[in-house]
Amino acid sequence: MCIMVDMPYHGASPLQHPTCLSQLQQLAPAIVEESLKLCDVELEAKETVLLGIGHSFGGTFLLHVELERGIFHHLLLWEPILQGREFSPKARASLLESMSKRTDVWPTYQQASQSLRSARYLQRLSAEVLEEYIRGVLRTDADSSTTRLVNSNHKESQYYAHSMPLAVYSNFLETLNASTAPLTVLVGERSSHMKVAEMQV
Repeated sequence: MCIMVDMPYHGASPLQHPTCLSQLQQLAPAIVEESLKLCDVELEAKETVLLGIGHSFGGTFLLHVELERGIFHHLLLWEPILQGREFSPKARASLLESMSKRTDVWPTYQQASQSLRSARYLQRLSAEVLEEYIRGVLRTDADSSTTRLVNSNHKESQYYAHSMPLAVYSNFLETLNASTAPLTVLVGERSSHMKVAEMQV
């Protein structure tokens, strides 16, 4: 069974007041556990094996759940946002600028699909995985052919603009080592926020 958690300020989750961002550390375990409950997953059952896979903020989100609850048997974190300092105003502005330039709405589903297929960072995916990705990130308006990214620029920019409470740890290597579950961390060779050399633990 595959369970995808729709985190606040991402995916199809409702846009909440920015002050809720400061509470995400407390809310993260409850959000995941509620998703498991809705899918009738019994955490106490011996046959229950939970594997957590998260990218970027999703990886940090799942790591925080593991540190608080210890419910996973293994975590695979793909470039989780972990750093030892707050984002500088310059870095935050750069993120917001990049977000503002991203296309998140197209006249038709076909145009949206073609646009994503042409994205260089997605061309490494297999055809099957790419099809699933496209189906997952796009939504077409019921009253028109307009197609949008589920995770709109406006929604995601609110997260970057107001706070990044799950992204800062005094020492992210110590944080990773504090996990009781085995961890696999994937880091790009040209990662701008996590250096390969720093991941040698």
